[in-house]
Amino acid sequence: MVDEAQLIRIAGAVRRFLEPAWLEWHRAWGEMPAVPSRWTDTRSSVFLQKVMREDFGLPATWRSGTPRLLPDGPDDCPYGFQTTQGWEAHAWVEVGGWIVDVTLDQHGGAPVVVAPASDPRYSAGEGPSALPEFSAGRSQAIEELWPKWQASEERQDLIGAPAR
Repeated sequence: MVDEAQLIRIAGAVRRFLEPAWLEWHRAWGEMPAVPSRWTDTRSSVFLQKVMREDFGLPATWRSGTPRLLPDGPDDCPYGFQTTQGWEAHAWVEVGGWIVDVTLDQHGGAPVVVAPASDPRYSAGEGPSALPEFSAGRSQAIEELWPKWQASEERQDLIGAPAR
């Protein structure tokens, strides 16, 4: 059984660790949004999944959704996260019946969310949602962060062991 309080602690530590990386990513992309987590949900959730699996042995799964227009009309397919304005592309992690989201503030939500996997505001799409070059960039960014995570105070505080 996955403990909600543990997930909140993990998600909070991962978010604190990622916040400086978001600024670096935005500088590299040449844009600085008002909300630093904007456009970082995919990388952030894949990184969170890696932390959950490798540091805690949790069977975390990365999920994402991108709304698509239906061929017969203007309504969109319900994928991603449902805001008051409609469905928005988004990514998160699911583990043990929970959704764990460290970037929902980009859509007006809390910075860290742990919610039941049945939360109707979240809907995962099917198949890859990124072009191969974006997937490769995401993987590279995560691999560059991993040694920094292993040596971080956030990780040390979280697992209660000296940083590597």
